[in-house]
Amino acid sequence: MNHSDNILGDEEIKSLSQRLKNSQVTIVNLSCNIIGDKGAKYLAEILKDTQITTLNLFRNEIGDEGAKFLARHLKESRVTDLNLSDNYIGDEGAKYLAEILKDTQITRIDLRENNIGVCGAQYLDLAQGYTKRCSLKLDINYCANCQNYIRIISSYSSQMHQIANVTLYGDGIGTNAVNYLNQRFKEIPIVDLTLNSDELNAIESQYLAQAFNDIEIMNLNVHNCHVMQTNGIQYLVKIFRHSRIVELNLCKKQLKSTGAKYVANLLKEINIIDLNISMNCIEDEGVKHLVSGLKNNTIRRLLLSYNNIRHEGAKYLAEILKDTQITSLDLCYNRVGVHGAKYLANGLKNSQVTRLGLDGNMIKYKGYRYLIDTLEDTNLYSIDLHHNCIEEGLEKGTLLYTFNIERNPITIAKNIKKIFKELVSLNPLTSEFEFIVPKINISTVDVDNYIFLMKSLNDNPNTKAHIFEMLCRNDNHRYNFKITSKINEFITKIDDKFIAFIRSNLTDLLQVFDSYNYVNLVKQFQDMRSFVIVQNLLLRREQYISCYLDENKEILHPYIYEMLNEYKMPLYSRELQPSKKEAIISYYKNHSEIDGVQEIIDLL
Repeated sequence: MNHSDNILGDEEIKSLSQRLKNSQVTIVNLSCNIIGDKGAKYLAEILKDTQITTLNLFRNEIGDEGAKFLARHLKESRVTDLNLSDNYIGDEGAKYLAEILKDTQITRIDLRENNIGVCGAQYLDLAQGYTKRCSLKLDINYCANCQNYIRIISSYSSQMHQIANVTLYGDGIGTNAVNYLNQRFKEIPIVDLTLNSDELNAIESQYLAQAFNDIEIMNLNVHNCHVMQTNGIQYLVKIFRHSRIVELNLCKKQLKSTGAKYVANLLKEINIIDLNISMNCIEDEGVKHLVSGLKNNTIRRLLLSYNNIRHEGAKYLAEILKDTQITSLDLCYNRVGVHGAKYLANGLKNSQVTRLGLDGNMIKYKGYRYLIDTLEDTNLYSIDLHHNCIEEGLEKGTLLYTFNIERNPITIAKNIKKIFKELVSLNPLTSEFEFIVPKINISTVDVDNYIFLMKSLNDNPNTKAHIFEMLCRNDNHRYNFKITSKINEFITKIDDKFIAFIRSNLTDLLQVFDSYNYVNLVKQFQDMRSFVIVQNLLLRREQYISCYLDENKEILHPYIYEMLNEYKMPLYSRELQPSKKEAIISYYKNHSEIDGVQEIIDLL
């Protein structure tokens, strides 16, 4: 039944309510009328005798009294979807509704654009704690004083508390609103946060910094005026320095090259995962400014499409790729051309980039060849190359929307992810990542892979970006900052973790990799200058069969003797084995074919 926008008052609703009684109507749309509190009472009283499941009362001048009548009778109704947005409901009305939510069949309720403040929001939050199935849309009106007014618009689902959108309007956020925001979103992330105030100021930024301290923000939308205003970057840094931000969305903000310079300064102070700065016409000069903020940042996805970037801008970007964690780079529909493709090809060699978007850049066939000829030295496995005028040099029928690359041998990026997944696990008892022994007959790794993982992460810490992308980002675009922190902690302590692993799991390790030459293990860690690990391996040399040259496990490999001497560790026990020296020399003299024999004889 649709009676939207019919100027129905309370008397018309009184008559309509009687017709709805005992009817089979399930959907009722009464939006944009003048029902008021009295009309809401007439309607509420007959709900239990109807089949109504969807009730739309948007914009009907219903206040707290009307909400009270509805709340009283919703418990006995079949209503699952209730729209009360754009009415006059305040904190008192919100309290009435909150008290009955858990006893109703309501799964969706829309209370946006009412007069509900922080207190009313808290009533509804508490009610949602008992009503996990209910989806709530709400905005909060907050008056700090007579002159300053702020509106906090949020919509979120209580189903596992997974969705929260917040938009801040106006100026003058105060302590109550700050406390509400910080407490409300401690456990659930804000999916979209938009700052809609005209300008930021010192007092406002101080309050907002408290509100968003240690809060996860999946998508932060910042207006042009916040970036370009005097001290704007300083205020943004103050607000978000201690927030956990996934994406900073600056798309279509008319930043140009000057704005890009300000953004670079912001990136030097706060960490984000994804940066969208597309459609800002920042040009080459803007890229030149921006790269200073990209270096040594946590950014892993960078969107720079539609920015009129030419080959010089591509050069600036290519030069710093090796110093970033960027795994996905979107440069679609710029103007990098053949020379830009050449710069990018060189810059990609030592980078972590696995996906590259270059649609619409006029790189032509020559630029295409620059990229393809360097593939084996990169981590790339996907390139978008459509609209580049390169088809004349390709085999007929080649598709360029997404050029997926079959790599042989496997890239470092894929190797890192594969090995980490097999050799490292989150210990449920300690809540820390630890090395593990892979399962026998299932694993496709060997001992050398422990060394590869440690060497890769030590030599180039940015390779951890691939582990983050594998373990921290899920299909719902949520980002697990706790896991990121645990991975960073593991990498920081990786040598100590491996030593503890060797001490605790040596028997199992030898069982899985029984044919491995552990002399090689000592050599590789010595080459890596992991001296503490080498010492720990030497202390346990008697357990490595491959360290011995004879069946009786009496004579060690020359390299092991060499390392024992270097680390000032005894080659044998003079007290317990007084004749051991002569036995070693005699064995080596009879096996002169062994590399390094003469050096050990001379040493002894």
